[in-house]
Amino acid sequence: MNNNVRKMLCIMLSICFMLIQPLSASAVGLELDNTQTFEISTQVPPEAKEFANEHYLDVIEVYATYSDVTFEKDEKYELGEPFVIYSPAEENQEELYYFPIFCNRKVILNISVINTSKGWTLSASKELVDELNQLGYYSGESVIFYESGNQIIAQSKNYRRAIMELTQSLNKKESIKAIETEKFETLNFEEKRNKIVQKIRERRAVNLEQMQAAIMSKNISESYTPTFSNDTSNSKECQLYNPKGQGTLPICWAASVATIVNYRKGTNYTAKNVCDAIGVPYDGNTISTKKEALSHYNIEYSISRAQLSLAKIKTNINNKYPIAASTISSDGSGHAITVYGYRMISTSDYIIFWNSGLEYAQVVYYVGSGTTYTYNNQTWTWTMSLAKYI
Repeated sequence: MNNNVRKMLCIMLSICFMLIQPLSASAVGLELDNTQTFEISTQVPPEAKEFANEHYLDVIEVYATYSDVTFEKDEKYELGEPFVIYSPAEENQEELYYFPIFCNRKVILNISVINTSKGWTLSASKELVDELNQLGYYSGESVIFYESGNQIIAQSKNYRRAIMELTQSLNKKESIKAIETEKFETLNFEEKRNKIVQKIRERRAVNLEQMQAAIMSKNISESYTPTFSNDTSNSKECQLYNPKGQGTLPICWAASVATIVNYRKGTNYTAKNVCDAIGVPYDGNTISTKKEALSHYNIEYSISRAQLSLAKIKTNINNKYPIAASTISSDGSGHAITVYGYRMISTSDYIIFWNSGLEYAQVVYYVGSGTTYTYNNQTWTWTMSLAKYI
């Protein structure tokens, strides 16, 4: 074979390879560019993918019972490739992986799969759903996500966009955070992606025992006729009445109180109204202050310095008493949520709670040894409870 023929064959093979690659990718539902090899996805532990795949259809069904997300058994739902949101300021990153759920090429929910010292768990919400759709995330373009200052950044080879503000006041050293973020921002796209891929291998499980020990040693700041919206033998959800958000203030605890009071009494108090009623500033506070605030509105709850058992959750919800749950992140921040429903599908149990920071509900896989969810790219574990029945 002479050199000219050999060169011609090489060129033809190269052209064929270029044509075949996109066809193979589109066959699995993603139109990928030639640079996308899912480097990040390949580093995510197979156990995380298996756990997401096992539960994502159940999560859609639970979420659909009380939100605008619809669930049709004949509809085609896809579990997307996982991604992470990298935090340059954090030396030790937690094992937290995001899995978008697609329907008709649009993201409808975002699942967070978390590895803890007690095993895998997950939560689901509409956090980042609109942002991912605005990016055209289904297209398969290689995108990385990371924290920069108080924003979450999405970056590809073609753009860099701030897609979300981190509303929760996080307990991180601002000087260290700024220095590490500045260093990371000097890298180009490929260098950033390589750094994120490398750090995935170093991620660690959330230590639930350490969180429980921390909560026992100090108080963590958090920051009509009631009816059910869903009432069956295996599920119940309180029909929340005027649930409240915290806005830009660290008063999630007061928003939780207002949400409970409004449901129980058919009122329309805000988080600020609660603070004003008991004479405290618009700032973080403790579970004891939440108890005092509920008492001000003639709702008497008791404190448990632990997560409630599933049996106790059902007792409270069955009697139309939402639970004021205190949760803590691994860096010591606190956040208040309001548990108002539960559901069992097959052998899996899920709880539904109102997150005043997001101003919508989240579905969480219930784990007796420590129910954990995600918010603002951090993991939070239920550690204390304020409830009618404990």
